Amino acid sequence: MLSPASVTSEECEKELEIALEAHKRIIPVVFKNVEPDGLPEALTTPNWIFLRDADDRGRGLDSLVHALDDDLAWRDLHTRLAGRATEWLTAGRDTSFLLRGTDLRQAEDWNAERARHSEQPTEAQDEYLRASRKAASRRQRRLLGAVGLALAVSLVLSVVALIQRSDARAEANRSQSIAMAEESTGDLSSNIPLALLLSVGARERADTSQAVTAMAEASTEPLASVTSDGSAVTGVAFSPKGSIVASGDEDQQVVLYDRTTKTTTTLDDGSAVNGIALSRDGSIVASGDQGGQVLLYDRTTKTTSTLDDDSVVTSVAFSPDGSIVASGDQDGQVVLYDRMSEKITKLDENLYLFSVAQDPRGSILAIGGETLAITGNGYGWIGQVILYDMTTRSTTTLHINSPVYSVAFSRDGSTLAIGNEAGQVALYNLRDKTTTTFDDGSAVRSVAFSPDGANVASGDDDGQVLLYNRATKTTIALDDGSVVTSVAFSPDGSILASGDVGGQVVIDDSILWSAPFPRLKQRLCDELGGTNMTQTEWAANVPDQPYQKVCS
Repeated sequence: MLSPASVTSEECEKELEIALEAHKRIIPVVFKNVEPDGLPEALTTPNWIFLRDADDRGRGLDSLVHALDDDLAWRDLHTRLAGRATEWLTAGRDTSFLLRGTDLRQAEDWNAERARHSEQPTEAQDEYLRASRKAASRRQRRLLGAVGLALAVSLVLSVVALIQRSDARAEANRSQSIAMAEESTGDLSSNIPLALLLSVGARERADTSQAVTAMAEASTEPLASVTSDGSAVTGVAFSPKGSIVASGDEDQQVVLYDRTTKTTTTLDDGSAVNGIALSRDGSIVASGDQGGQVLLYDRTTKTTSTLDDDSVVTSVAFSPDGSIVASGDQDGQVVLYDRMSEKITKLDENLYLFSVAQDPRGSILAIGGETLAITGNGYGWIGQVILYDMTTRSTTTLHINSPVYSVAFSRDGSTLAIGNEAGQVALYNLRDKTTTTFDDGSAVRSVAFSPDGANVASGDDDGQVLLYNRATKTTIALDDGSVVTSVAFSPDGSILASGDVGGQVVIDDSILWSAPFPRLKQRLCDELGGTNMTQTEWAANVPDQPYQKVCS
Protein backbone atom coordinates (compact mmCIF):
# COMPACT_ATOMS: atom_id res chain seq x y z
CA MET A 1 0.00 0.00 0.00
CA LEU A 2 1.80 3.10 -1.20
CA SER A 3 1.50 6.30 0.79
CA PRO A 4 3.96 8.96 1.91
CA ALA A 5 4.24 7.16 5.25
CA SER A 6 4.80 3.62 3.88
CA VAL A 7 7.52 4.55 1.38
CA THR A 8 9.59 6.08 4.20
CA SER A 9 8.90 3.31 6.76
CA GLU A 10 11.89 1.10 7.66
CA GLU A 11 9.57 -1.79 8.61
CA CYS A 12 7.79 -1.58 5.28
CA GLU A 13 11.16 -1.63 3.52
CA LYS A 14 12.18 -4.78 5.47
CA GLU A 15 8.92 -6.52 4.55
CA LEU A 16 9.50 -5.66 0.87
CA GLU A 17 13.01 -7.13 1.01
CA ILE A 18 11.70 -10.37 2.57
CA ALA A 19 9.01 -10.65 -0.12
CA LEU A 20 11.58 -10.12 -2.88
CA GLU A 21 13.92 -12.75 -1.40
CA ALA A 22 11.00 -15.17 -1.41
CA HIS A 23 10.25 -14.29 -5.07
CA LYS A 24 6.75 -13.12 -4.16
CA ARG A 25 4.53 -11.19 -6.52
CA ILE A 26 4.54 -7.44 -5.76
CA ILE A 27 1.27 -5.53 -6.49
CA PRO A 28 1.69 -1.78 -5.77
CA VAL A 29 -1.61 -0.15 -4.65
CA VAL A 30 -1.53 3.66 -4.38
CA PHE A 31 -3.48 4.67 -1.26
CA LYS A 32 -2.20 8.24 -1.21
CA ASN A 33 -0.20 10.12 -3.75
CA VAL A 34 3.55 9.41 -3.72
CA GLU A 35 6.40 10.44 -6.02
CA PRO A 36 7.91 7.43 -7.93
CA ASP A 37 11.37 8.98 -7.90
CA GLY A 38 13.64 7.17 -5.48
CA LEU A 39 11.34 4.20 -4.96
CA PRO A 40 12.74 0.65 -5.30
CA GLU A 41 12.47 -0.87 -8.80
CA ALA A 42 10.17 -3.61 -7.45
CA LEU A 43 7.59 -0.89 -6.72
CA THR A 44 7.92 1.09 -9.93
CA THR A 45 8.11 -1.72 -12.54
CA PRO A 46 4.67 -3.34 -12.00
CA ASN A 47 1.50 -1.52 -13.00
CA TRP A 48 0.08 0.64 -10.17
CA ILE A 49 -3.48 0.18 -8.97
CA PHE A 50 -5.06 3.40 -7.73
CA LEU A 51 -7.38 3.36 -4.69
CA ARG A 52 -7.19 7.01 -3.65
CA ASP A 53 -10.22 8.91 -2.38
CA ALA A 54 -10.72 10.55 -5.76
CA ASP A 55 -10.41 7.28 -7.76
CA ASP A 56 -13.13 4.91 -8.97
CA ARG A 57 -13.08 2.43 -6.13
CA GLY A 58 -15.04 -0.25 -8.04
CA ARG A 59 -12.63 -0.27 -10.97
CA GLY A 60 -9.62 -0.21 -8.64
CA LEU A 61 -10.91 -3.15 -6.57
CA ASP A 62 -11.63 -5.15 -9.75
CA SER A 63 -8.06 -4.59 -10.91
CA LEU A 64 -6.72 -5.64 -7.51
CA VAL A 65 -8.80 -8.86 -7.41
CA HIS A 66 -7.69 -9.71 -10.95
CA ALA A 67 -4.01 -9.23 -10.02
CA LEU A 68 -4.40 -11.38 -6.91
CA ASP A 69 -6.12 -14.23 -8.82
CA ASP A 70 -3.72 -14.24 -11.78
CA ASP A 71 -1.57 -17.49 -11.93
CA LEU A 72 -2.88 -18.42 -8.49
CA ALA A 73 -2.24 -22.20 -8.75
CA TRP A 74 1.42 -21.64 -9.60
CA ARG A 75 1.86 -19.13 -6.77
CA ASP A 76 0.05 -21.37 -4.24
CA LEU A 77 2.46 -24.26 -4.93
CA HIS A 78 5.33 -21.76 -4.86
CA THR A 79 4.22 -20.80 -1.37
CA ARG A 80 3.81 -24.43 -0.19
CA LEU A 81 7.25 -25.41 -1.50
CA ALA A 82 8.77 -22.35 0.11
CA GLY A 83 7.32 -23.46 3.43
CA ARG A 84 8.55 -27.08 2.99
CA ALA A 85 12.01 -25.85 1.99
CA THR A 86 12.15 -23.57 5.03
CA GLU A 87 11.20 -26.45 7.37
CA TRP A 88 13.93 -28.62 5.79
CA LEU A 89 16.58 -25.91 6.19
CA THR A 90 15.45 -25.12 9.75
CA ALA A 91 15.74 -28.86 10.64
CA GLY A 92 19.35 -28.88 9.48
CA ARG A 93 18.50 -30.48 6.12
CA ASP A 94 16.92 -33.54 7.76
CA THR A 95 16.12 -36.04 4.94
CA SER A 96 12.79 -36.90 6.54
CA PHE A 97 11.52 -33.47 5.44
CA LEU A 98 12.31 -34.14 1.76
CA LEU A 99 9.68 -34.68 -0.93
CA ARG A 100 8.96 -38.15 -2.28
CA GLY A 101 6.44 -39.99 -4.39
CA THR A 102 3.54 -37.94 -5.73
CA ASP A 103 4.69 -34.77 -3.94
CA LEU A 104 8.08 -34.97 -5.63
CA ARG A 105 6.63 -35.62 -9.09
CA GLN A 106 4.17 -32.73 -8.67
CA ALA A 107 6.95 -30.36 -7.55
CA GLU A 108 9.21 -31.40 -10.46
CA ASP A 109 6.36 -30.88 -12.93
CA TRP A 110 5.83 -27.42 -11.36
CA ASN A 111 9.54 -26.62 -11.69
CA ALA A 112 9.55 -27.70 -15.35
CA GLU A 113 7.04 -24.88 -16.07
CA ARG A 114 9.17 -22.13 -14.48
CA ALA A 115 10.04 -20.45 -17.79
CA ARG A 116 6.36 -19.60 -18.34
CA HIS A 117 5.92 -17.73 -15.01
CA SER A 118 7.23 -14.51 -13.54
CA GLU A 119 7.63 -15.71 -9.92
CA GLN A 120 10.68 -17.99 -10.24
CA PRO A 121 11.68 -20.62 -7.63
CA THR A 122 14.14 -19.44 -5.04
CA GLU A 123 17.60 -20.88 -4.50
CA ALA A 124 16.28 -22.63 -1.39
CA GLN A 125 13.46 -24.22 -3.37
CA ASP A 126 15.90 -25.33 -6.11
CA GLU A 127 18.22 -26.87 -3.53
CA TYR A 128 15.27 -28.55 -1.82
CA LEU A 129 14.07 -30.12 -5.10
CA ARG A 130 17.59 -31.33 -6.00
CA ALA A 131 18.04 -32.90 -2.58
CA SER A 132 14.61 -34.59 -2.81
CA ARG A 133 15.43 -36.06 -6.27
CA LYS A 134 18.86 -37.22 -5.12
CA ALA A 135 17.38 -38.98 -2.11
CA ALA A 136 14.72 -40.62 -4.31
CA SER A 137 17.41 -41.85 -6.73
CA ARG A 138 19.40 -43.33 -3.83
CA ARG A 139 16.35 -45.19 -2.61
CA GLN A 140 15.70 -46.48 -6.14
CA ARG A 141 19.29 -47.66 -6.54
CA ARG A 142 19.15 -49.49 -3.23
CA LEU A 143 15.90 -51.14 -4.28
CA LEU A 144 17.28 -52.13 -7.69
CA GLY A 145 20.45 -53.40 -6.08
CA ALA A 146 18.46 -55.63 -3.79
CA VAL A 147 16.37 -56.89 -6.70
CA GLY A 148 19.49 -57.37 -8.83
CA LEU A 149 21.17 -59.35 -6.10
CA ALA A 150 18.13 -61.58 -5.81
CA LEU A 151 18.07 -62.05 -9.58
CA ALA A 152 21.79 -62.79 -9.65
CA VAL A 153 21.40 -65.49 -7.04
CA SER A 154 18.47 -66.90 -8.98
CA LEU A 155 20.47 -66.77 -12.22
CA VAL A 156 23.44 -68.58 -10.70
CA LEU A 157 21.15 -71.32 -9.49
CA SER A 158 19.52 -71.53 -12.96
CA VAL A 159 22.92 -71.70 -14.70
CA VAL A 160 24.00 -74.50 -12.43
CA ALA A 161 20.80 -76.38 -13.24
CA LEU A 162 21.22 -75.73 -16.98
CA ILE A 163 24.84 -76.92 -16.91
CA GLN A 164 23.80 -80.10 -15.20
CA ARG A 165 20.97 -80.58 -17.70
CA SER A 166 23.27 -79.76 -20.65
CA ASP A 167 25.86 -82.24 -19.42
CA ALA A 168 23.21 -84.94 -19.20
CA ARG A 169 21.87 -84.11 -22.68
CA ALA A 170 25.40 -84.02 -24.16
CA GLU A 171 26.12 -87.44 -22.74
CA ALA A 172 22.86 -88.79 -24.19
CA ASN A 173 23.68 -87.26 -27.60
CA ARG A 174 27.17 -88.74 -27.45
CA SER A 175 25.77 -92.19 -26.77
CA GLN A 176 23.26 -91.84 -29.63
CA SER A 177 26.02 -90.60 -31.96
CA ILE A 178 28.21 -93.62 -31.28
CA ALA A 179 25.28 -96.05 -31.71
CA MET A 180 24.18 -94.46 -35.01
CA ALA A 181 27.76 -94.39 -36.31
CA GLU A 182 28.06 -98.13 -35.63
CA GLU A 183 24.74 -98.73 -37.42
CA SER A 184 26.02 -96.66 -40.37
CA THR A 185 29.18 -98.74 -40.70
CA GLY A 186 27.14 -101.95 -40.55
CA ASP A 187 24.76 -100.83 -43.32
CA LEU A 188 27.43 -99.44 -45.66
CA SER A 189 27.77 -102.68 -47.63
CA SER A 190 24.02 -103.20 -48.13
CA ASN A 191 22.29 -99.81 -48.18
CA ILE A 192 24.46 -96.81 -49.02
CA PRO A 193 21.74 -94.11 -48.66
CA LEU A 194 20.80 -95.45 -45.23
CA ALA A 195 24.45 -95.56 -44.16
CA LEU A 196 24.91 -91.98 -45.31
CA LEU A 197 21.81 -90.82 -43.46
CA LEU A 198 22.82 -92.53 -40.24
CA SER A 199 26.31 -91.01 -40.41
CA VAL A 200 24.75 -87.56 -40.87
CA GLY A 201 22.46 -88.15 -37.90
CA ALA A 202 25.38 -89.33 -35.80
CA ARG A 203 27.44 -86.27 -36.69
CA GLU A 204 24.54 -83.94 -35.88
CA ARG A 205 24.13 -85.36 -32.41
CA ALA A 206 27.78 -85.18 -31.39
CA ASP A 207 31.12 -84.70 -33.09
CA THR A 208 32.41 -88.05 -31.90
CA SER A 209 35.35 -89.79 -33.57
CA GLN A 210 33.02 -92.65 -34.48
CA ALA A 211 30.62 -90.26 -36.26
CA VAL A 212 33.45 -88.53 -38.14
CA THR A 213 34.84 -91.89 -39.29
CA ALA A 214 31.41 -93.21 -40.32
CA MET A 215 30.66 -90.09 -42.36
CA ALA A 216 34.07 -90.15 -44.03
CA GLU A 217 33.61 -93.80 -45.01
CA ALA A 218 30.02 -93.31 -46.22
CA SER A 219 30.82 -90.21 -48.26
CA THR A 220 33.39 -92.11 -50.35
CA GLU A 221 30.66 -94.39 -51.70
CA PRO A 222 28.78 -93.36 -54.87
CA LEU A 223 25.32 -92.03 -54.11
CA ALA A 224 24.48 -91.58 -57.76
CA SER A 225 21.68 -93.70 -59.16
CA VAL A 226 21.79 -94.91 -62.74
CA THR A 227 18.91 -95.59 -65.08
CA SER A 228 19.44 -97.43 -68.33
CA ASP A 229 18.01 -95.80 -71.42
CA GLY A 230 19.03 -98.65 -73.72
CA SER A 231 20.65 -96.45 -76.38
CA ALA A 232 23.00 -93.49 -76.57
CA VAL A 233 21.40 -90.66 -74.60
CA THR A 234 21.42 -87.34 -76.46
CA GLY A 235 19.60 -85.07 -73.99
CA VAL A 236 18.38 -84.85 -70.37
CA ALA A 237 16.05 -82.39 -68.62
CA PHE A 238 14.26 -82.08 -65.25
CA SER A 239 10.60 -81.37 -64.58
CA PRO A 240 9.90 -78.16 -62.55
CA LYS A 241 9.67 -80.06 -59.24
CA GLY A 242 12.62 -82.30 -60.06
CA SER A 243 10.67 -85.55 -59.71
CA ILE A 244 10.82 -86.40 -63.44
CA VAL A 245 14.02 -86.81 -65.47
CA ALA A 246 13.37 -86.77 -69.21
CA SER A 247 15.91 -88.23 -71.64
CA GLY A 248 16.06 -88.67 -75.39
CA ASP A 249 18.12 -91.29 -77.20
CA GLU A 250 19.28 -92.52 -80.57
CA ASP A 251 16.79 -95.39 -80.41
CA GLN A 252 13.94 -92.99 -81.27
CA GLN A 253 12.66 -92.85 -77.71
CA VAL A 254 11.87 -90.26 -75.07
CA VAL A 255 12.05 -91.75 -71.57
CA LEU A 256 10.37 -90.08 -68.57
CA TYR A 257 11.85 -91.44 -65.33
CA ASP A 258 9.89 -90.82 -62.12
CA ARG A 259 12.44 -90.58 -59.30
CA THR A 260 9.76 -91.01 -56.62
CA THR A 261 8.09 -94.15 -57.89
CA LYS A 262 11.20 -95.44 -59.74
CA THR A 263 9.03 -96.02 -62.84
CA THR A 264 9.51 -95.01 -66.48
CA THR A 265 7.22 -93.87 -69.27
CA THR A 266 8.47 -94.34 -72.82
CA LEU A 267 7.37 -92.27 -75.83
CA ASP A 268 8.15 -93.22 -79.43
CA ASP A 269 9.58 -90.25 -81.33
CA GLY A 270 9.89 -92.02 -84.69
CA SER A 271 13.47 -90.94 -85.27
CA ALA A 272 16.70 -90.61 -83.32
CA VAL A 273 16.29 -87.86 -80.74
CA ASN A 274 18.91 -85.09 -80.71
CA GLY A 275 17.51 -82.63 -78.19
CA ILE A 276 14.94 -82.52 -75.39
CA ALA A 277 13.30 -79.80 -73.27
CA LEU A 278 10.42 -79.37 -70.79
CA SER A 279 8.20 -76.31 -70.52
CA ARG A 280 8.54 -74.36 -67.28
CA ASP A 281 5.29 -75.81 -65.89
CA GLY A 282 6.42 -79.31 -66.90
CA SER A 283 3.27 -80.06 -68.90
CA ILE A 284 4.91 -80.25 -72.35
CA VAL A 285 7.93 -82.34 -73.40
CA ALA A 286 9.61 -81.28 -76.65
CA SER A 287 12.03 -83.51 -78.57
CA GLY A 288 13.89 -82.73 -81.79
CA ASP A 289 14.96 -85.60 -84.05
CA GLN A 290 17.02 -86.56 -87.05
CA GLY A 291 13.88 -86.88 -89.15
CA GLY A 292 13.51 -83.11 -89.09
CA GLN A 293 10.61 -82.97 -86.68
CA VAL A 294 9.85 -81.59 -83.24
CA LEU A 295 7.59 -83.83 -81.17
CA LEU A 296 5.41 -82.09 -78.53
CA TYR A 297 4.04 -84.43 -75.86
CA ASP A 298 1.34 -83.17 -73.49
CA ARG A 299 1.81 -84.96 -70.16
CA THR A 300 -1.66 -83.93 -69.01
CA THR A 301 -3.71 -85.14 -71.98
CA LYS A 302 -1.20 -87.87 -73.03
CA THR A 303 -1.36 -86.58 -76.62
CA THR A 304 1.35 -85.72 -79.13
CA SER A 305 1.68 -83.23 -81.96
CA THR A 306 4.50 -82.67 -84.44
CA LEU A 307 6.16 -79.61 -85.91
CA ASP A 308 8.07 -79.96 -89.17
CA ASP A 309 11.58 -78.60 -89.47
CA ASP A 310 13.22 -78.94 -92.87
CA SER A 311 16.42 -80.54 -91.63
CA VAL A 312 17.92 -82.63 -88.85
CA VAL A 313 16.89 -80.96 -85.57
CA THR A 314 19.88 -80.65 -83.24
CA SER A 315 18.39 -78.70 -80.32
CA VAL A 316 15.06 -77.51 -78.84
CA ALA A 317 14.20 -74.90 -76.22
CA PHE A 318 11.08 -73.31 -74.67
CA SER A 319 10.42 -69.64 -74.03
CA PRO A 320 9.99 -68.86 -70.31
CA ASP A 321 6.19 -68.92 -70.51
CA GLY A 322 6.18 -72.07 -72.67
CA SER A 323 4.31 -70.38 -75.51
CA ILE A 324 7.14 -70.58 -78.05
CA VAL A 325 9.21 -73.61 -79.04
CA ALA A 326 12.54 -72.88 -80.68
CA SER A 327 14.31 -75.58 -82.73
CA GLY A 328 17.66 -75.42 -84.50
CA ASP A 329 18.80 -77.64 -87.34
CA GLN A 330 21.92 -78.62 -89.24
CA ASP A 331 21.11 -76.26 -92.12
CA GLY A 332 21.52 -73.27 -89.81
CA GLN A 333 17.80 -72.59 -89.56
CA VAL A 334 15.98 -71.72 -86.33
CA VAL A 335 12.24 -72.32 -86.30
CA LEU A 336 10.14 -70.39 -83.76
CA TYR A 337 6.73 -72.00 -83.26
CA ASP A 338 4.02 -70.09 -81.36
CA ARG A 339 1.87 -72.77 -79.73
CA MET A 340 -1.08 -70.42 -79.24
CA SER A 341 -1.33 -68.84 -82.70
CA GLU A 342 0.48 -71.72 -84.47
CA LYS A 343 2.54 -69.06 -86.25
CA ILE A 344 5.95 -70.14 -87.51
CA THR A 345 8.95 -67.80 -87.82
CA LYS A 346 12.12 -69.02 -89.51
CA LEU A 347 15.59 -67.54 -89.00
CA ASP A 348 18.42 -68.44 -91.39
CA GLU A 349 21.75 -68.04 -89.61
CA ASN A 350 24.16 -69.64 -92.13
CA LEU A 351 25.92 -71.96 -89.73
CA TYR A 352 25.89 -75.64 -88.80
CA LEU A 353 23.76 -75.35 -85.68
CA PHE A 354 24.24 -77.46 -82.54
CA SER A 355 22.42 -75.68 -79.70
CA VAL A 356 19.73 -73.10 -78.96
CA ALA A 357 18.83 -71.56 -75.59
CA GLN A 358 16.25 -69.01 -74.47
CA ASP A 359 17.09 -66.48 -71.76
CA PRO A 360 14.76 -66.38 -68.68
CA ARG A 361 13.10 -63.11 -69.76
CA GLY A 362 12.26 -64.43 -73.21
CA SER A 363 14.02 -61.54 -74.93
CA ILE A 364 17.22 -63.17 -76.23
CA LEU A 365 17.66 -66.43 -78.17
CA ALA A 366 21.22 -67.81 -78.15
CA ILE A 367 22.22 -69.93 -81.18
CA GLY A 368 25.49 -71.86 -81.10
CA GLY A 369 27.25 -73.78 -83.88
CA GLU A 370 30.08 -73.74 -86.37
CA THR A 371 30.76 -72.09 -89.69
CA LEU A 372 33.36 -72.50 -92.42
CA ALA A 373 35.88 -69.70 -92.49
CA ILE A 374 39.33 -68.85 -93.77
CA THR A 375 42.00 -69.75 -91.25
CA GLY A 376 45.79 -69.73 -91.26
CA ASN A 377 45.81 -73.14 -92.94
CA GLY A 378 43.13 -72.36 -95.49
CA TYR A 379 39.50 -73.12 -94.76
CA GLY A 380 38.44 -74.44 -91.36
CA TRP A 381 35.53 -74.68 -88.96
CA ILE A 382 35.23 -72.01 -86.29
CA GLY A 383 32.57 -71.41 -83.65
CA GLN A 384 29.90 -68.78 -83.55
CA VAL A 385 27.21 -67.72 -81.11
CA ILE A 386 24.42 -65.57 -82.47
CA LEU A 387 22.33 -63.58 -79.98
CA TYR A 388 18.94 -62.89 -81.54
CA ASP A 389 16.81 -60.14 -79.98
CA MET A 390 13.21 -61.41 -80.00
CA THR A 391 11.83 -57.85 -79.85
CA THR A 392 13.96 -55.89 -82.29
CA ARG A 393 14.87 -58.94 -84.43
CA SER A 394 18.46 -57.74 -84.47
CA THR A 395 21.47 -60.01 -83.99
CA THR A 396 24.85 -59.87 -82.26
CA THR A 397 27.54 -62.39 -83.24
CA LEU A 398 30.21 -63.75 -80.88
CA HIS A 399 33.21 -65.37 -82.61
CA ILE A 400 34.61 -68.43 -80.86
CA ASN A 401 37.89 -70.10 -81.87
CA SER A 402 36.33 -73.59 -81.92
CA PRO A 403 32.94 -75.07 -82.92
CA VAL A 404 30.28 -74.39 -80.28
CA TYR A 405 28.39 -77.49 -79.13
CA SER A 406 26.29 -76.08 -76.30
CA VAL A 407 24.93 -72.78 -74.93
CA ALA A 408 22.99 -72.11 -71.70
CA PHE A 409 21.78 -69.01 -69.81
CA SER A 410 22.06 -68.43 -66.07
CA ARG A 411 18.70 -68.15 -64.30
CA ASP A 412 19.03 -64.36 -63.93
CA GLY A 413 19.86 -64.04 -67.64
CA SER A 414 23.09 -62.12 -67.01
CA THR A 415 25.55 -64.77 -68.23
CA LEU A 416 25.73 -67.16 -71.17
CA ALA A 417 27.80 -70.35 -70.88
CA ILE A 418 29.39 -71.54 -74.13
CA GLY A 419 30.96 -75.00 -74.47
CA ASN A 420 33.22 -75.73 -77.46
CA GLU A 421 35.10 -78.52 -79.20
CA ALA A 422 38.46 -77.28 -77.89
CA GLY A 423 37.48 -78.26 -74.34
CA GLN A 424 36.74 -74.79 -73.03
CA VAL A 425 33.73 -73.20 -71.37
CA ALA A 426 33.37 -69.46 -71.87
CA LEU A 427 31.14 -67.46 -69.52
CA TYR A 428 29.99 -64.36 -71.43
CA ASN A 429 28.55 -61.51 -69.35
CA LEU A 430 25.76 -59.94 -71.42
CA ARG A 431 25.84 -56.75 -69.34
CA ASP A 432 29.48 -55.70 -69.50
CA LYS A 433 30.42 -57.86 -72.55
CA THR A 434 33.30 -59.57 -70.71
CA THR A 435 34.25 -63.25 -70.86
CA THR A 436 35.64 -65.65 -68.26
CA THR A 437 36.98 -69.00 -69.48
CA PHE A 438 37.81 -72.27 -67.75
CA ASP A 439 39.28 -75.44 -69.24
CA ASP A 440 37.38 -78.71 -69.24
CA GLY A 441 40.19 -80.66 -70.87
CA SER A 442 38.08 -82.38 -73.50
CA ALA A 443 35.46 -81.43 -76.08
CA VAL A 444 32.47 -79.98 -74.19
CA ARG A 445 29.17 -81.44 -75.40
CA SER A 446 26.84 -79.77 -72.89
CA VAL A 447 26.79 -76.95 -70.34
CA ALA A 448 24.31 -76.00 -67.61
CA PHE A 449 24.04 -73.43 -64.78
CA SER A 450 22.99 -74.34 -61.25
CA PRO A 451 19.77 -72.49 -60.28
CA ASP A 452 21.65 -70.06 -58.03
CA GLY A 453 24.23 -69.39 -60.74
CA ALA A 454 27.10 -70.32 -58.42
CA ASN A 455 28.19 -73.41 -60.37
CA VAL A 456 28.53 -74.35 -64.03
CA ALA A 457 28.44 -78.00 -65.13
CA SER A 458 30.04 -79.24 -68.34
CA GLY A 459 29.89 -82.73 -69.86
CA ASP A 460 32.76 -83.83 -72.09
CA ASP A 461 34.15 -86.50 -74.42
CA ASP A 462 36.31 -87.95 -71.64
CA GLY A 463 33.21 -89.17 -69.81
CA GLN A 464 33.36 -86.60 -67.05
CA VAL A 465 31.07 -83.95 -65.65
CA LEU A 466 33.06 -80.96 -64.46
CA LEU A 467 31.60 -78.69 -61.76
CA TYR A 468 33.09 -75.17 -61.86
CA ASN A 469 32.55 -72.84 -58.89
CA ARG A 470 32.41 -69.26 -60.17
CA ALA A 471 33.35 -67.70 -56.83
CA THR A 472 36.36 -69.84 -55.95
CA LYS A 473 37.27 -70.61 -59.60
CA THR A 474 37.81 -74.26 -58.65
CA THR A 475 36.53 -77.44 -60.31
CA ILE A 476 35.30 -80.85 -59.15
CA ALA A 477 35.21 -83.78 -61.57
CA LEU A 478 32.38 -86.34 -61.41
CA ASP A 479 33.02 -89.53 -63.34
CA ASP A 480 30.23 -90.64 -65.72
CA GLY A 481 32.17 -93.39 -67.50
CA SER A 482 31.17 -92.62 -71.10
CA VAL A 483 31.04 -89.61 -73.42
CA VAL A 484 28.67 -87.15 -71.75
CA THR A 485 26.21 -85.66 -74.23
CA SER A 486 23.96 -83.68 -71.89
CA VAL A 487 23.89 -82.27 -68.34
CA ALA A 488 21.05 -80.72 -66.31
CA PHE A 489 20.57 -79.45 -62.74
CA SER A 490 17.48 -80.25 -60.69
CA PRO A 491 15.38 -77.14 -59.87
CA ASP A 492 16.75 -76.96 -56.33
CA GLY A 493 20.33 -77.44 -57.54
CA SER A 494 21.00 -80.45 -55.33
CA ILE A 495 21.12 -83.09 -58.09
CA LEU A 496 22.94 -83.21 -61.40
CA ALA A 497 21.76 -85.51 -64.20
CA SER A 498 23.99 -86.51 -67.10
CA GLY A 499 23.26 -88.55 -70.21
CA ASP A 500 25.96 -90.47 -72.07
CA VAL A 501 26.56 -92.43 -75.26
CA GLY A 502 26.62 -95.62 -73.21
CA GLY A 503 22.86 -95.35 -72.83
CA GLN A 504 22.84 -94.30 -69.21
CA VAL A 505 21.31 -91.41 -67.30
CA VAL A 506 23.37 -90.78 -64.15
CA ILE A 507 21.51 -88.95 -61.37
CA ASP A 508 24.30 -87.73 -59.12
CA ASP A 509 23.73 -86.47 -55.58
CA SER A 510 27.42 -85.85 -54.88
CA ILE A 511 26.87 -82.11 -55.03
CA LEU A 512 24.80 -82.50 -51.86
CA TRP A 513 27.95 -82.98 -49.79
CA SER A 514 28.64 -79.28 -50.15
CA ALA A 515 25.11 -78.46 -48.90
CA PRO A 516 24.05 -77.90 -45.26
CA PHE A 517 23.06 -80.96 -43.23
CA PRO A 518 19.29 -80.27 -43.30
CA ARG A 519 19.24 -80.24 -47.09
CA LEU A 520 21.28 -83.45 -47.30
CA LYS A 521 19.07 -85.10 -44.69
CA GLN A 522 15.90 -84.19 -46.56
CA ARG A 523 17.25 -85.64 -49.81
CA LEU A 524 18.23 -88.92 -48.10
CA CYS A 525 14.98 -89.17 -46.16
CA ASP A 526 13.03 -88.66 -49.38
CA GLU A 527 15.11 -91.36 -51.04
CA LEU A 528 14.58 -93.88 -48.26
CA GLY A 529 11.03 -92.87 -47.40
CA GLY A 530 9.65 -93.79 -50.85
CA THR A 531 9.00 -97.24 -52.26
CA ASN A 532 12.66 -98.07 -51.66
CA MET A 533 11.99 -98.67 -47.96
CA THR A 534 8.89 -97.92 -45.91
CA GLN A 535 9.13 -96.80 -42.31
CA THR A 536 7.81 -100.18 -41.19
CA GLU A 537 10.51 -102.02 -43.14
CA TRP A 538 13.07 -99.57 -41.84
CA ALA A 539 12.11 -100.18 -38.22
CA ALA A 540 12.18 -103.94 -38.78
CA ASN A 541 15.62 -103.92 -40.39
CA VAL A 542 17.44 -101.29 -38.34
CA PRO A 543 17.72 -101.34 -34.54
CA ASP A 544 16.20 -98.55 -32.46
CA GLN A 545 14.19 -97.03 -35.35
CA PRO A 546 16.77 -94.59 -36.73
CA TYR A 547 14.19 -93.14 -39.12
CA GLN A 548 12.39 -91.66 -36.12
CA LYS A 549 15.69 -90.34 -34.76
CA VAL A 550 16.90 -88.80 -38.00
CA CYS A 551 14.01 -87.99 -40.33
CA SER A 552 11.36 -86.91 -37.83
